[in-house]
Amino acid sequence: MKKKYINLILALVFTGILFFSTVSAAFESQYPKVFNYEIKFGSNFPDYVVYFYAFFVALGGVIAFLVLISAGIDFITSSGSPSKISGAKNKFFGAFFGLTILLFSYFILNTINDRITGPAGSDVSCDKNMDTLAVCVDYIEELSDGTKKVDSVTAISSNPNLNLKPNQSIKIRKYANAKEVWLFPEPDYKGVPMKIFKAEIADESQSDMVKYLTQIKDLEITSTHMGVPVKSFKIVAAQEGFYLYDKIDFGVTDGTVAPLFLNKNVADLSVFNFDKKAQSINKLYPRWGSESIMPLMIAFSETNYRGICVPITEFSGCGDLSKKKLSGPNLYFGNNNLSSLIVFNYIENNNYKGKVIFYDVLNCGRYENDHPCEIEIGKNRNPETVVKNICGNGFDIKSFKIDGQAGVVLRASSSYRCQYWDLNSIKSGGSCVSDITQSDVYNPDVEGVRPDLIMVFPVTNE
Repeated sequence: MKKKYINLILALVFTGILFFSTVSAAFESQYPKVFNYEIKFGSNFPDYVVYFYAFFVALGGVIAFLVLISAGIDFITSSGSPSKISGAKNKFFGAFFGLTILLFSYFILNTINDRITGPAGSDVSCDKNMDTLAVCVDYIEELSDGTKKVDSVTAISSNPNLNLKPNQSIKIRKYANAKEVWLFPEPDYKGVPMKIFKAEIADESQSDMVKYLTQIKDLEITSTHMGVPVKSFKIVAAQEGFYLYDKIDFGVTDGTVAPLFLNKNVADLSVFNFDKKAQSINKLYPRWGSESIMPLMIAFSETNYRGICVPITEFSGCGDLSKKKLSGPNLYFGNNNLSSLIVFNYIENNNYKGKVIFYDVLNCGRYENDHPCEIEIGKNRNPETVVKNICGNGFDIKSFKIDGQAGVVLRASSSYRCQYWDLNSIKSGGSCVSDITQSDVYNPDVEGVRPDLIMVFPVTNE
């Protein structure tokens, strides 16, 4: 029963922190200083944790002190009564135990992160620490006497409910790892967005993301931008991978879902509320030049890596999926058509192990003269291989075997339909896809609907 009450108290404390931090952010409430800690303009959730930690330590200390006084009074007035003396002792040891917990909580939290229990009021100054910090932000408030109050912090994240007053502003003095910054006229990233920062490629030969992209310097966010109110903003971090946008030319219409960053396979984009919403795709790979890396995305029009598919290999991505020719003489993928995707990298000189062996008979070959055709992963950087160029004219793929950590996409160029397999997707649990004549890429009743294009690649997210 005691454990249940303790858990309830802890839950109430945590809920209280969340509630008060949210209310304070929305209504800009003022709280008194506790051990020189205070909630101020620009405070974020960790600041509220620090503040309420100090508050509950102070409250616990006061309660323990009052209990000790009460225990002393009970002991003095016990008149030798065993029950009263026992009750006074219980109060004393309970208060002592509580103070011990408070003391140990300080040492534990200080060991984990001295930011929580460190010197109160030790504000960071962007001007003094600019060279040593990756991120530094000034929260500026113009006071009635004409002076400015500046609070500096070393972290900032997207804000879905910004509530700046006309005399308040946020200046991102330095941010070393941002790709884009968007402003929105409504809370929760709604309304017509405004892009106020876009990182440019500074040096393609650098593998360090910080050196690779231009950095934010003195970017100001105010309550209005070009006459439009600002109620939320989104900072898009620069990471190695692909960025999906729901508007052409890397634009955003719904900031709650876009840009969507991905660096691994996704069988169904509906899990991100982004199924059939992509209209442009951008990618970021600073290792492109330094490590001879070739990033590749294969886009599919249906879930589970099926339907029409195209490889996107252009370094800058694709600004309009409906117009840009991606592969083949007449193939266009189309806006709002992306439902699943495969992401992988070829890295020069990597020792990829695996291959795919193709057969022109069922059941992955039965006789020595079946003349299999094989492709090793990592041997061909071109995302697509023409079957006849590897296996010879007239080779009709009917089954294949996966050896090692390889993935394979087969495509019928006449219909542009594709299907993906790896060891995990083979229903038999083995390594042989014994019959592809029942797959999406093979139709024996239609002339020419045969897999004549192959994409073989390592199953890895390096």
